[in-house]
Amino acid sequence: MKVKMSAFFGISTLLFLFASCSSLPLPGTPTESLFILCGELERDLGTNVEGHGNTTENIRVSVVNLETGKEKDMVFYPSKSFISTTLEPGRYAMKNTVGVTVREKRGNWTDTRTEYIQPTPFLIEESTVFISPTILRMNARNGWYSFSSYTSMSSSNALKKNSMEDLFDERRFKAWELYQIVGWEIKEE
Repeated sequence: MKVKMSAFFGISTLLFLFASCSSLPLPGTPTESLFILCGELERDLGTNVEGHGNTTENIRVSVVNLETGKEKDMVFYPSKSFISTTLEPGRYAMKNTVGVTVREKRGNWTDTRTEYIQPTPFLIEESTVFISPTILRMNARNGWYSFSSYTSMSSSNALKKNSMEDLFDERRFKAWELYQIVGWEIKEE
């Protein structure tokens, strides 16, 4: 019995480590689709933030179901070139929220900004991998944040190719390999 319990805990630990190595979610239902948003963060911290203490950035992209009003948050990590979540079929829009918290000797201050980055609705179909045509670019300059989204800039192909390589390298992508990939494609130059 002791050996079986040790083996069980060993296997469960390996499964946890395997699952935690990937940023991709697994399909939860047969109709769910994988939503991918490519993005990049350019950072240039200046005098407004330096010297104030510890700075924490909390960058989230919310996908809003326009029929139900439910939101699903995705956290953007600067080390990744994309973010992802699973979505049921429906019409959606995206909005971006950035929170900046600076801890000073005298106390804390928090600044949060929210804006819609793709107000035009997009349709998620059943059982697909949807790659958003919108690419999100975030700039952090001197403690101020600006956002832009684009679909047809010359640098978009390079970023899209980099994101697709990162996506296909993810271990969990094997769970999505048989799904049809839809959305924006890399344009031939």
